[in-house]
Amino acid sequence: MTRPVIVRCVVLATTAGLLAPALGAHAAPLKKKKPTCNLVTDARGDATGTGLPVSAPNDGNLDIIGADLATNATTMTGVIRVASFSTADTSAPTGREYQVVYTVGTATGSVNAVISPSGTSWAGGKGQGAIDTAKHEIHISVPLAALAVPVPAKAKLTAIGAATWRVGTTDQIALGNVDKAQSASSYIAGWPSCVKVGA
Repeated sequence: MTRPVIVRCVVLATTAGLLAPALGAHAAPLKKKKPTCNLVTDARGDATGTGLPVSAPNDGNLDIIGADLATNATTMTGVIRVASFSTADTSAPTGREYQVVYTVGTATGSVNAVISPSGTSWAGGKGQGAIDTAKHEIHISVPLAALAVPVPAKAKLTAIGAATWRVGTTDQIALGNVDKAQSASSYIAGWPSCVKVGA
């Protein structure tokens, strides 16, 4: 009377043992988030703006070729890549400004750096940054708490762009937009990026 029960147990145990590897073999691997990079790109040789109806010769120090931005839990970092970078710029002797812009909802914010003979100002003293002269990159990092336009976690940033300007020495008044570029790409706050936030 007990033999059928024993047979059933053996069959069930054997079936379960066969199914376990099969089920494990079909488990989907976790996908890594693909980092964003080169959110903004721009053609070389178009940094000819003066703020007036007339153009000036191209200025490689202000000629945008690309830009990115990224955030983590505390900081936003914007990066502008230019065609060339020299410590001194004879076409902008009183100073130059590098700016990365973004929009959250309907509000537009930015992070910027102003380089002048008196030194470099990072986001008006609210941030910090670094200049990679070899890669012709300007890195601007600002605490999220100091941004004029807040960037909540997972917020969608659109209208990402970059701009360069000639500026005055002391008051940083813009003397004319030299180059600008904007992207149709968007960025989700906190998403991985080729940009190292805070560097």
